[in-house]
Amino acid sequence: ERKKKRERGKREKKATREKEAKRERERERERERKREVQSSRGWAREREREVARAMRVLIHGGGGSRQPA
Repeated sequence: ERKKKRERGKREKKATREKEAKRERERERERERKREVQSSRGWAREREREVARAMRVLIHGGGGSRQPA
């Protein structure tokens, strides 16, 4: 009888440990995703800046569009 109780306790401990590990892994994955999003956001901002610069150059002809009198 006592042995059965101990067995159950072991099993429950194992189950809770596995649950904890799973939760921890999920948290880690979430953190990774956030980091990825932030870095890609920074990259997108940089790209946006480059595109804006290129558009200005195209529209205004490189800034040398003012003809001398």
